[in-house]
Amino acid sequence: MAEKLDRGQTSKEKIAQIYPEYIYMIRAFVREGILEPEEPTESQLSWASRAVLRNDETLVKTVAQLAGLAETAYKQRFLEGMPMLIDLDMSKEPDDFSSPDRLHFLRAFIREFEEFDSLEPDDNFFGMHPSLYVETE
Repeated sequence: MAEKLDRGQTSKEKIAQIYPEYIYMIRAFVREGILEPEEPTESQLSWASRAVLRNDETLVKTVAQLAGLAETAYKQRFLEGMPMLIDLDMSKEPDDFSSPDRLHFLRAFIREFEEFDSLEPDDNFFGMHPSLYVETE
């Protein structure tokens, strides 16, 4: 899993280190059918709309789905050793992303979301945005 993070690192450096493996695992679990997306809850959609700071319905829904997938993966210990992206049902756990970490994580995800926006969604993934399942390097 992820290497132990250096406490002297900035949030941006921490996320640059952890993001590729974290998002790779989420996408792999989706591609393999281990995690199946659900319709985002109102609280996930509300959180996502505040987190992305954009009036883009597709992006908000995708980030809300990412939050749901990450929460499920974390709670089922698929992301052991990784911090929790967001848990709207519980208070902050000691191993959650900090607010700056979460911001940098979402920025990295949004960059990839924009890169994959031109791809035609695969019907096998129930209309999910490609940024949640496309395999990258």
